[in-house]
Amino acid sequence: RHGVSSQQCSSKYLIESDKLQYHTSDTVRITVRGSTNGDTFRGILLVAKTKTNQQIIGTWSVVGSDIKTLNCGGIDNTGITHNSPSDKLSIEALWHPPSAIIEDSIVIK
Repeated sequence: RHGVSSQQCSSKYLIESDKLQYHTSDTVRITVRGSTNGDTFRGILLVAKTKTNQQIIGTWSVVGSDIKTLNCGGIDNTGITHNSPSDKLSIEALWHPPSAIIEDSIVIK
């Protein structure tokens, strides 16, 4: 929709999780921020996928007013994106794992 392809290079931004492993009842806090002080960004799109077959899994809820959830593949709250093009130092969102255990690595990108 924005006419820009996803980046296939290293980034100066970090995606951080408060958990390295999760249980189905967990809520995982995800933070996106610049790798150095003062790095800002304007837009973001995050989804959680299985590493092997790229299946979108889990749901998201927002923390703060800079982001909103969106529907991917016709399923509610399966991604997050920005609300406006204003500069952001960081954003936080909550990822809720699926109710069934996934026997694959999870990638948030």
